[in-house]
Amino acid sequence: MNNKFKINSVAFLSIFIILISSLLSWGIIEVAKDILGLKKNEISSEVVIPKGSSTGKIASILKNNKIIKYPIVFKVYSKLTKVDNTYREGKYVLSSTMSYSDIIYYFQNMTAREDVVKVTIPEGYTVNQIASLLKEKGVCEKKQDFLDAINNEKYKSEALDQVEDNKLICFKSEGYLFPDTYEFILKDKPKHLIEIMTQNFDKKVLGELRQDIDKSELSLSEIITLASIVQKESTSADVMKKVSSVFFNRLNNPREYLRLESDVTILYIESDIKPNLEMKNQEMYDSYNTYVCKGLPVGPICNPGLDAIKSVLEPEDTDYYFFLTDINNDYYWATNFSQHNNNIYKASRLGAVKGLKTD
Repeated sequence: MNNKFKINSVAFLSIFIILISSLLSWGIIEVAKDILGLKKNEISSEVVIPKGSSTGKIASILKNNKIIKYPIVFKVYSKLTKVDNTYREGKYVLSSTMSYSDIIYYFQNMTAREDVVKVTIPEGYTVNQIASLLKEKGVCEKKQDFLDAINNEKYKSEALDQVEDNKLICFKSEGYLFPDTYEFILKDKPKHLIEIMTQNFDKKVLGELRQDIDKSELSLSEIITLASIVQKESTSADVMKKVSSVFFNRLNNPREYLRLESDVTILYIESDIKPNLEMKNQEMYDSYNTYVCKGLPVGPICNPGLDAIKSVLEPEDTDYYFFLTDINNDYYWATNFSQHNNNIYKASRLGAVKGLKTD
């Protein structure tokens, strides 16, 4: 073996040892950061722990919800601290900035906390209605704080990242606060509450319907906007598919049906937009009013549930261009204006008529 080869071997070995040491040091630091909840992007999530879950199962759930990075480390930590089998099942609101000890404390004590309240956000509720409900339940101290946070904060949400910034959208997160039952902490920060709901949207909608969304000719924003109208115009999942078909038929035939003409968009302007604007904004009103704007409005008019979103992804195949409901919420469908007028006459004999009209 010549001296040159020996020198190269020693140099290579030295570099290899330094590299391994660096990797080990980096790994130790990363694991420590995960254990202590330090220097990680803040992500809030509602985590569900099923009854009888093992520590390994819980660690996987935490990893899937991006609360921890290293499930095997959590398992070892749990065993070494002798807290295995002490965790309670249930729903927990957790953050990626929590340490392992904080997470374990939540699993052991959160369900007994007196400052936690269960809140159900109904399908079709608007941002304005959600803000009022959270104020009523004591989750938010001021309704306006929640509304201000909607437009003035930046949220970590895959769905919201796909929504274009448009000055005519009244509430930026409208449509993406997923309707569900949550456990919120009383007097929590509005930003934290909004992140929980938008990240739940990411998990429930993008997680379950991603393939269908990717196949759709509509963008995510357009899907949610149309779903919000369908949600407000419908009384059941079966009806939603027909209502969705009516709007798709109009969108696909713009020469005859330039506008969607849905009354619920006007109701949204009057009940949710106008009361929350300091100054009149006719351009914004017109961008939501489907009797004025062409095609879809500028953004969602409520927060739709999964059934409404699914109805947009898989509408029923019909020839209907009109619908209305009578006082008993029975639906009347029509393929042309003459048939629609006949339906108006039939429905009006029972009382007030609601539904899709035309100029």
